[in-house]
Amino acid sequence: MDRYMENQKEREKDNAFMRYTHISVDLVEKDHALTSMEIFPEGLNPFGMVHGGLLDTMLDNAAGSAVHTDGRSYVTQTCTLHFLRNRGEGKLIGEGWVIHRGRATALVKAELRDEAGAVIEEPRNPQMLLKLRLPRPVPPMTLVRHQVELSAR
Repeated sequence: MDRYMENQKEREKDNAFMRYTHISVDLVEKDHALTSMEIFPEGLNPFGMVHGGLLDTMLDNAAGSAVHTDGRSYVTQTCTLHFLRNRGEGKLIGEGWVIHRGRATALVKAELRDEAGAVIEEPRNPQMLLKLRLPRPVPPMTLVRHQVELSAR
């Protein structure tokens, strides 16, 4: 495993949200990342399609995994998305590429596709602006408590 994937696995080790959303990061290399998710029943909206928020989350994870390869911390600053189609079963694949890095922000292009390669969702511009964030450790117990509260509802 190369250093980019090692760093990614370390970052997601205590990430309860990634486990909750069933999103996995499959490939991380300099300025590029692939994520995937098998569609699961709890992720569907009342129409039997993947909830739009989950689609956005998957796209955000692909972009974030790509941008973090420089070793700095980022949060999404802006993102406008365009839904092209949706699915109710199968596997979704997210891909993110860093387009430009500045001193405090980075532009990332991201795309979400189904297994056949059809585009599901893409940013409208088609880039996401991610802002550099100073590292602030989150105690693991906070994540565990949050996960327990979510599952109890």
